[in-house]
Amino acid sequence: MIAFLRALFSAWTWRMAWRDSRTSRRKLLLYSCSIVLGVAALAAIGSLGHNLERAVEEQAKSLLGADLVLTSQTPFSEEAEKLFRSIGGEQAREVSTFTMVHFPRTDDTRLALVRGLQGRFPFYGQLETQPAAAGVDFRNRPSAVIEESLMTQFQVTPGDDIRVGGRDLKVLGQVLRVPGETVLLGTFAPRVYLPMAELNASGLLRPGSLATYRIYFRFGPDTATPNVTRSAKPGMPAPAAEELKAPAPGSRDSIVNADGSVRVPQLVRILRPQLAELRLGADTVEERKKDFTRALTNLQHFLNLVGFIALLLGGVGVASAVHTHVREKLASVAVLRCLGCSIGQTFAIYLLQGMALGLAGALAGAALGLAVQALLPGVLADFLPLEFQFRVSWAALGKAMGIGFFICVAFTLLPLLAVRRVSPLAAIRSSYEPRRSRIDPWQAAVCALIAAGVVWFSLSQTPNVRLGWGFAGGLAAAFLVLTLCGWLLMFVVRKTLPLLGLPFAARQGLASLYRPGNRTLLLLLSLGLGTFLMLTLYLVQQTLLTELLPEGDSGRPNAIMYGIGNDQVDGVKALLREQKLPVLDEAPIINMRIREIKGRTVEDILAEERRARDRERAEARAKEQAGKAKNAAPEVASPSPTNLAATTPSSNSAVSGADAPAPEMERGGTPSRNAAPEAFAASLRPSAWAMRREYRSSYTATMRDSEKVVEGKWIGWMPGTEPAPGAAAPAPAVEIDLATAIIPISMEKSVAGDLKVGVGDELVFDVQGLPVKTRIASLREVNWRRVQPNFFVLFPRGALEAAPAMHVLVTRVSDSAASARMQRAMIKAFPSVSTVDMTLVVQTLDAILGKISFVIRFMAMFTVLTGILVLLASLATGRYQRMQESVLLRTLGASRRQVLRILLVEYAALGLLAAITGSLLAIAAAWALSTYLFQTSFTPPVMPVLAAMLGLPLITIATGLLMNRGVLSQPPLAVLRGE
Repeated sequence: MIAFLRALFSAWTWRMAWRDSRTSRRKLLLYSCSIVLGVAALAAIGSLGHNLERAVEEQAKSLLGADLVLTSQTPFSEEAEKLFRSIGGEQAREVSTFTMVHFPRTDDTRLALVRGLQGRFPFYGQLETQPAAAGVDFRNRPSAVIEESLMTQFQVTPGDDIRVGGRDLKVLGQVLRVPGETVLLGTFAPRVYLPMAELNASGLLRPGSLATYRIYFRFGPDTATPNVTRSAKPGMPAPAAEELKAPAPGSRDSIVNADGSVRVPQLVRILRPQLAELRLGADTVEERKKDFTRALTNLQHFLNLVGFIALLLGGVGVASAVHTHVREKLASVAVLRCLGCSIGQTFAIYLLQGMALGLAGALAGAALGLAVQALLPGVLADFLPLEFQFRVSWAALGKAMGIGFFICVAFTLLPLLAVRRVSPLAAIRSSYEPRRSRIDPWQAAVCALIAAGVVWFSLSQTPNVRLGWGFAGGLAAAFLVLTLCGWLLMFVVRKTLPLLGLPFAARQGLASLYRPGNRTLLLLLSLGLGTFLMLTLYLVQQTLLTELLPEGDSGRPNAIMYGIGNDQVDGVKALLREQKLPVLDEAPIINMRIREIKGRTVEDILAEERRARDRERAEARAKEQAGKAKNAAPEVASPSPTNLAATTPSSNSAVSGADAPAPEMERGGTPSRNAAPEAFAASLRPSAWAMRREYRSSYTATMRDSEKVVEGKWIGWMPGTEPAPGAAAPAPAVEIDLATAIIPISMEKSVAGDLKVGVGDELVFDVQGLPVKTRIASLREVNWRRVQPNFFVLFPRGALEAAPAMHVLVTRVSDSAASARMQRAMIKAFPSVSTVDMTLVVQTLDAILGKISFVIRFMAMFTVLTGILVLLASLATGRYQRMQESVLLRTLGASRRQVLRILLVEYAALGLLAAITGSLLAIAAAWALSTYLFQTSFTPPVMPVLAAMLGLPLITIATGLLMNRGVLSQPPLAVLRGE
């Protein structure tokens, strides 16, 4: 090894490597192009990630638009208003709801996200509008600013009117950008901003309406300091007066820094029990930044994996090209061995050429990566809620170049190791072939090194070990399947070709697939892998859309009306009958919350959970303090858990103290991989999310076809209220006393798991102030993707008919014209009723998935283009061999047309097999993703697969003929003289 390293860094070796490459430099540069695109992808993505991280740090507050946001799904209570007054600061409010907007100019309607604003929000960043003054002016008059897409779609110009609920508003301009929100958010439901007073007067905010209420806070030198203290927790004694005394500003437990600024995370920790009791969600700049950074990291890792596939494919191309290069240099190697060169010296000469090849490819890839980086902001513009500047990240470029150089050199080593086996006898005996062992340990070591590198990169770019190994295994499986298909093709053709009796051109073209020096395996890998990636993306996208609204099913609903009050149901049904539209489904929606679970109140369960967490953390702190005391001063006694529990928790820890949030849990009560050790105990308790949430439940006598009972028995009528058999309009026979009755209910399986309840367990719901006792009679599985109302909790008929409810009706419209007529009539007769046209939703989802797929396809194109580069390099390196074959055939009497047909058959066979293999892999991958990830049925569409099977052979033929142009016109004598 020492002798080899000396030879590698010897000046003579470098000179020989340079001299030997004189006749091959153009080919070597062509080989290096195989890794350029992979390096470019990694460099661009890495540099973009660094730019986004810097932008997040610089524009963190504009991601939220405020210092603190509190959110509720119901109107703020008086207790919440008192809390807001104690928090202080500058405040602004927003209420948002989905509703129909009417455009008189075209007499059209559109579902939109209507937002009523009060105050100066956003405090950070800017609500960008066109004209710029419209973002301020609309707040002070009966007017609105609307999404840019609405202006274009309905030909709205500033000054036109729109109708929202019962209010006519003048459009002042269009919304361009909202702080912290992406353009993609407005694709599904375009945004409409109007003053809060106009939204309140529109009639849209009725009891039971689906709306989100937000209050924004800004803290600064010119605002009041929060006047809050740590409140007592339910089930615990009130804190002593000295514990409620506000800490000194700047101290560890103070919510105010020494300079007067507010520590918002500390403020939220202090308020957490009150927020939980009031069912308020909290969001801070730090949380938003953390969430956004996590999302960016996941996106960067995913795109890196796609780019890495291109780099690996390029490495395979390099290995094949270097194999050809080394085979051409074997005579030179033998001569050097005869002249006294050692194995290490000759190997070092060609290793230097391979390293130069990798360095050239890495440098070119880094340069191209800078250009790609400039394109990525435009590609990702719809997904990024902030703007960032183009900056070169030298660390990202260096990492991409290092990975590219490693891949290139590693794949170069595989064919280069053959140089070690060249004997001096090969210079004087052309037929001499040294004996070789079955397995070269050095080649095995290089293969292991490549595999380890792939696994390392996969693990570093995935959130958990299982996904990392899954990606590496899937990649290996794809390479293995394509390789096996290539071997199988050559074996089958070799064995069956003599038996088929094909014409000469077809026979010779197919025989070229297994001739010496063939490129069958390489081309199958390069073409099949690209087909596999692109077709998988398309098949998954189409599967998701088909599942949402299957084509050709005339009985399935495709329009939903919601926000219908009890007094409007009959009128809406009559309107549908006038429009000759059926009512396919109807569901009342009643808002309720859980009050008791198995005889215990939710407050008691939550208080016990907090006490348990406090004890666990106190014990953990006791052990930690005991360890520190033992190391620092062994004679000092360890503090007791009781004393530690009474101390004030550290403010610089997000998970310490009595008011810290619960250990991180996955939905369903399962501890997450990031959870603390006490998460196992927490997993035995009901989920706080499931206990605190507001349930929008319904009642029905029959299950829908999207539901299936998996445990217990379905009960459709409250016992004793069943109507008489054969009744034309079934109605409860008697009214029950909700104060004493126990109502059998059906609960969705997953939420029952969150609540840790099952069949036979009792719950008490708070139905708008009235306690209602229930017993779980059955558990259901629900297909949430179906276009129809689905609920976590279903009550039987005869129990809640008297409760105030909002209704949902489902119908089916024949075409877009019928849908437009129905929506126009609906908004004129019932302005507060909203209609969702699922055909439009599917089109919108198609557009959204198309944008997402475009980003993925943009990165997948690096793999496709790399495959084409590998194809071009392979054809270029085999051009002379093709010329020799052509001359030989023509010398033996073949015509130019016959030689051309031979080439056509070979390239068509390669392209067709690559298309078939890639398509089968894509179908398998799409099936696995649909079945296990998206949990939906999969039926492969025929047309895309046929298009791939027809298109890829044509591309392969066209590329092959392009690279071999001029081969057929070479005079045989010139080639024979060259030999």
